[in-house]
Amino acid sequence: MEKKVFLFSPNSEDDLDPSLVSYSLALGFLAAYAEKAGWIPIVRDCYCSNWENTKSQIIDIIRKENPSVIGINCVTMNRMAAYKSVDLIKRIKPEIKVILGGVHPTIYPQHFLINHNADVIVLHEGEETFEELLNHYSQGKPITDIKGIAYKNKKGEVVINPPREQIKDINQIPFMKHDSFLNPDSTKAYFFTSRGCPSNCNFCSASVHWGRRWRFRTPKNVVDEIEFVIKKFPKINEIRFMDDTFTLDNKRVIEICKEMINRNINVRWRCSGRVHPVSVEMIQWMEKAGCIMISFGVETGSVRLLGEMGKNQTVEQIFNAFKIVYENSNITPEMFIILGLPNENKGTVDETIALIKRVIKVSKKPLILTAARILEIYPGTRIYSLTKSRGLIDDSYWLTNPKTPQFLEQTPKWLKHQRNRILFVNWTYAGLLPVVQLFFEKKMWKPRKIYNIIRPYLKGLN
Repeated sequence: MEKKVFLFSPNSEDDLDPSLVSYSLALGFLAAYAEKAGWIPIVRDCYCSNWENTKSQIIDIIRKENPSVIGINCVTMNRMAAYKSVDLIKRIKPEIKVILGGVHPTIYPQHFLINHNADVIVLHEGEETFEELLNHYSQGKPITDIKGIAYKNKKGEVVINPPREQIKDINQIPFMKHDSFLNPDSTKAYFFTSRGCPSNCNFCSASVHWGRRWRFRTPKNVVDEIEFVIKKFPKINEIRFMDDTFTLDNKRVIEICKEMINRNINVRWRCSGRVHPVSVEMIQWMEKAGCIMISFGVETGSVRLLGEMGKNQTVEQIFNAFKIVYENSNITPEMFIILGLPNENKGTVDETIALIKRVIKVSKKPLILTAARILEIYPGTRIYSLTKSRGLIDDSYWLTNPKTPQFLEQTPKWLKHQRNRILFVNWTYAGLLPVVQLFFEKKMWKPRKIYNIIRPYLKGLN
């Protein structure tokens, strides 16, 4: 009998534009490991849909494919749909083994094992653990000796096994199954070239899940995958590197760029990165290789708040990174800002505005500014611990409240006012002509483009 495993991401509670969200790379990697274990993976990414679509996919796949194992990828934003998915699966066919993985179940395995009747939680990095689970199910062996999982014992108690070591050489990870998400008409593809982040920002759960050790793939291995995908799907003309810290090693980035050029890989691409280190040489090679945008996590222009959050970067490093990009390339640098960090006040917002003005003096045009998203609270972060210590939230919040909570030392009205101040400066400081030129240069006059730009601002003004 065929061994089938259904892998899916339930819908997020956030209002998302699918064109701005990547397909689930986590599911793609798990599908590759399922095949490695001799199973047939069926993959559905419902993250940008709604509960009715998630529900219909579950019912349809169980009815048509009869999987014996279902794996659910869960983060904080889709936890409510994950809970409902577990309950639905167990109502339809209780004997199906339900496995969950991702940052949220890693932090709260009991929420899925006790409050909702999941069978196994895969903790932290999940591919090798998932493969071993599938092998045990194939052979009818007990799972109690598998590292990196949580499960219920016969008494109904949650057991957390010893952790599994991280994959040391991530070049050995099979290429993810892009064909679970792409078709002959697809024009975009997404890639991971590294895992982990050496920083320890107080608002981010990445270090909780991946650790602070940065592991990276070789340039050859990265470009081998890109070449494989674009040969299979020749209409792809844009890719995005989804690493948190793609630019951490300038030499490696340059080698990736050279490898892409040598193989005549003619695609536009985007990435995210740190402002330090950013070199002129790296930026020039990135442009030669097709880079059109680099997104920097700036967060704030306040020296004090940068230090308190653990960002491990300075205001001068932020300014210099934008200056290097603007003066040495046509790459668009994007600036991410977080508003409402602990101890935020009018003075710290003024510092952020001053930084934006400094950069605009170099750019001579408004910034592509993902501006002042109000700080959200995620479990496992120091921001969550701070909020919890003040008695404003506890672990039960995540079981019943669909929305990701905001950190509010200031009133929402005050935060929205500061957001408007930042946006006003960004769109007026350079004058009217540069704004018009930017709209034509980036083809922002199209309704969809205009909506994508103002959408985060409108969400913050609701």
